[in-house]
Amino acid sequence: MLGNSINYAERVEESRQVEKIKKVLITQASEFLPSYYAVCYYGKSSSGRLLKPEEYRKRWDRNEVIKTHKFISNRVRKCFGDIPLFWFSNRHDDYEDIEGNCKKGSFHSDLYIGEIPNEAITAPSNALLELLGKSEQSGIPINIKEVAMRALKLFYWNCVSEKRSG
Repeated sequence: MLGNSINYAERVEESRQVEKIKKVLITQASEFLPSYYAVCYYGKSSSGRLLKPEEYRKRWDRNEVIKTHKFISNRVRKCFGDIPLFWFSNRHDDYEDIEGNCKKGSFHSDLYIGEIPNEAITAPSNALLELLGKSEQSGIPINIKEVAMRALKLFYWNCVSEKRSG
């Protein structure tokens, strides 16, 4: 009977700890209102081409996905400053290969991004300045577009996120 009491006490203590963690997470989440949202699909390179099979296979490895998150987060922060970024990894559905074997699905990631400060655009960092002279797909240099601040933030965000090579 003593074993049951100890197990029960451990479960109660674990439940209390989980509740404490939930409260901290809820407090942090309630203070964060995302301004931007991105989905990272790992099947293509930044140039839009399909990845080579050996590169695409890495998208089944959670550690490789986390490395990609870190790379993108570092790049974003170099360009825009210390803005909040929240990553969520999602696994695609399992599937059957041509031989009938069940295979795990690859990952994609959701990224919630906090507000980009206006100063990041009006006084761009060296990392962002590097992108300003580059041309987008239409061939128009980024720095000659006349658009509102929010549109510039979205545009620069796209440039930064596309910089990640496969």
